[in-house]
Amino acid sequence: MKAVFSFWNTSGNALVQATNWANPKFHLYSWTLAVNQAAKFFDEVELVTDSASLPIFKELDLPFTSIRTDLDELEKYPKSFWSLSKIKAYQIQDKPFVHIDNDFIMFLKPSEEFLNAPIGFQNTEDGDWFEGYYRGQFNNLSENGKGLPEGWGLVDEAFNFGIYSCNDMNYNKKYCEEAFQLVDNNTDLIVNTGHPGLYCVLFEQYLGATTAKLLNIEPYFLSKYCNHQDIERQGLIHIWGAKNDEKFYKNIERIVHNEYPDKYEIINKLIN
Repeated sequence: MKAVFSFWNTSGNALVQATNWANPKFHLYSWTLAVNQAAKFFDEVELVTDSASLPIFKELDLPFTSIRTDLDELEKYPKSFWSLSKIKAYQIQDKPFVHIDNDFIMFLKPSEEFLNAPIGFQNTEDGDWFEGYYRGQFNNLSENGKGLPEGWGLVDEAFNFGIYSCNDMNYNKKYCEEAFQLVDNNTDLIVNTGHPGLYCVLFEQYLGATTAKLLNIEPYFLSKYCNHQDIERQGLIHIWGAKNDEKFYKNIERIVHNEYPDKYEIINKLIN
């Protein structure tokens, strides 16, 4: 199975602006650790990015076996639609793969049950989680959207794509088609809300769940209701909401300094 990472330059300069990270060093330390750890467990490690980001990755010299610039094709979309970069990276795959977020770090290889399932995700997001983070956007599109995907409204949950394992390529194809259909038919409506970035969880995570329901596929979860300790016991860490946590930053910095000193030096030369 191939491991896939993706990065779309939505901030102008990833060395200066690190989107929702505490600082750009933390961002690049996480990239270093996530990719180097994945390379221990997968023979193929692919990066899908855009041409503007290539200089950064050439400087970091991470152990990718292939680099593609298919994200140049997203030029027509607003940069606030950040999750499209991941969906595009999924869409271009032609064999089973696992997509790993750059803040998802494997100290152990995910279980064979996870990697061999038709589709696998970190956890489900339902109940209060869905009501708080998805319902408003869902209702707006339901009432005012056009050309909504076939699976729209089938479920009241979403899947966390911090890690996405896929062996069912028919599912992947249908899911990606549904996501781009939703965006292409409703870009103006979403942008005019003034908060287009909030809709990215619908493109990626909600449609991941609706497509599974539509195709009657049972997903495998690392921890269905997101027990962080259970995930950590599997040797897996998702930095996720800790991107601004100083303690977490120091821990990641220490690991990169000790285990990947050459990358640590490169990052500190890039960002002084």
